[in-house]
Amino acid sequence: YWRLFRIYKNKSSLLCAILVVAGFVREELWGGERHYSFDFAGPGRGLLIETESDLPHGSGLGSSSILAGALLSSLHKLSGNIDQQLTEDKLINQVLQIEQLHTSGGGWQDQLGGCISGGAKIGWVESVGERKCCWRSIPLGGELIKEFSKKFVLLYTGKTRWPKTLLKQVLLSWARQEPQILATVERLAKGAWKAEKMLIEGKFPSEVCTEYNELKKIFASNTEPSQVTELKNLMEKENLIESAWMAGAGGGGFLYIWLKQKENNILEKLENLLKSDGRWKEMNIWRVELENKQPLIVK
Repeated sequence: YWRLFRIYKNKSSLLCAILVVAGFVREELWGGERHYSFDFAGPGRGLLIETESDLPHGSGLGSSSILAGALLSSLHKLSGNIDQQLTEDKLINQVLQIEQLHTSGGGWQDQLGGCISGGAKIGWVESVGERKCCWRSIPLGGELIKEFSKKFVLLYTGKTRWPKTLLKQVLLSWARQEPQILATVERLAKGAWKAEKMLIEGKFPSEVCTEYNELKKIFASNTEPSQVTELKNLMEKENLIESAWMAGAGGGGFLYIWLKQKENNILEKLENLLKSDGRWKEMNIWRVELENKQPLIVK
């Protein structure tokens, strides 16, 4: 049963990988083969884990990494292991281990954004010394937070994305060390620092987000489905949006949208646009509200 964690499309495979990394499953080598045993096995013992998500599968919003971080924190609390504190660094790295064990791949951006308190953040890895995720919080002014509530929406594309395939393409492109790929990575990094500066100044970096979306296409051409491109072009033509970019690695899931908000009924116009054409029948709008409280609380 524990071999499920290596097949990322299987139900409960993520939960199995989390239990292995959390230390609830013992791994032993017998006769050249790996064997796994559950720590809670035996009469009258067991562990019931229930998870729930309202998000569609393959959303691109990093929900699997955030779920992994939440469960790791809960299991650490359950184990009563007070001698080994689950620090933020450790949480980020253990979620990385889960993703590798799960064979889904991934980075540290999702658990940094969704499991570590502090609102908006920028993360990086130093070019020398220990290879670990560093980060700092980006303060958001009150007016910008209000602007988020009015202008930032999500559009579900109706397509399930499989990030594993996209990530393989990206890693292969990087491994070949092609000059275009190296230049693209440098531009992405510069864009991140520029976005941080603009957010501190109280401005939303819509142009940076647009460039980021275009740069992703250099790594993998299928990061933006053709229907999404057609809709984006139409929304721009109708003067409804400032920027729109695919969530995560792209390929499906959600599209982030920053509205122009010149009129009070701009969102209604966007919803009517989706209803006007059969090409967009699987798509729908999700409203966004920023949460200022700590995102992860384990009682």
